[in-house]
Amino acid sequence: MRFRLFCIAVLLCGVPAVYADSNVLFNELLEAYPYDFSVCETLSASDSQACIEPPGLEMVTLTGDVNIEVILDASGSMAAQINGRTKYQIALESLAAFVEQLPAHVNLGLRVYGHLGGNSEEQKSFSCDSSNLIYPFAKLDREGFLRAVNSVKPTGWTALGLSLQRAREDFNRFDQANSTNLVYLLTDGEETCGGNPAQAAAALNTSGIGAIVNVIGFDIDAQQEAGLRQIASSGGGEYFSASDLEELTEVFISELSWKQWQEYFRCRSETARIDINQHQQLLLDEFNCVLAEADRHIALLEQELEKRSTDTVKVMSCFSCLSTSRE
Repeated sequence: MRFRLFCIAVLLCGVPAVYADSNVLFNELLEAYPYDFSVCETLSASDSQACIEPPGLEMVTLTGDVNIEVILDASGSMAAQINGRTKYQIALESLAAFVEQLPAHVNLGLRVYGHLGGNSEEQKSFSCDSSNLIYPFAKLDREGFLRAVNSVKPTGWTALGLSLQRAREDFNRFDQANSTNLVYLLTDGEETCGGNPAQAAAALNTSGIGAIVNVIGFDIDAQQEAGLRQIASSGGGEYFSASDLEELTEVFISELSWKQWQEYFRCRSETARIDINQHQQLLLDEFNCVLAEADRHIALLEQELEKRSTDTVKVMSCFSCLSTSRE
């Protein structure tokens, strides 16, 4: 009697009956026990290492081979002296410091102008055609480069435009799709051979060569500086000014510091490596978190199914009991 009353009570209280459609049961369980994996999305990486970007090459993205051509003024005005030394000698000392800091894998070339003929009107035509690649592009050979520089004596006119035009030919030997091409034009004056250096610099920059033309003005006046700034701007590069050895060396060592840039790119590479490793670890942690949450959710569903299965057995027992009693 007591068991029969229990069965009736169970039925009246609405304990679930046998489910004919398993999808209905599944959807009901999901609604009763919704899953939420948002807890796994709170993981975050630590702050990346800060890499300080040096000055001097902000416009450059280094890719593939790095090819540098120095275009050096060897016109007669470079024979003038500053503190007992010719401007050309000062330029050589600063260039030596610059070359010393370059990475060994750099392809370096040296073009000079104004080193032939003289600075008289009679010799102007000959001198204005004297722009030569006296150190052809090659992997860095510091001693060979400096020997080439020291073989020149300043004497003639200033052929900036011609030198930039011929520099374009110098870079043609490289695969431009995998090269970074840079020009450093050092001069103590403006164009005197009738060329258009700003136009030549623009062509060098916007052509398939894509060279960045940087200009260093050495011991020049304000009027000359305006023209040289235009050359750098047209060539997609920067303009730097110096009036003596200390300032010129500062330009080559600090403003165009390849050692600092090497450290910067090493820092960037290391930071990228760390970020990739952290990202991979975060993905793994998130995956494991989702698996753990899924396991927990499945366990809750299994418990509910077990409970409902037990209740269903009780209901079926009640039906059997009632059926037997009626007989």
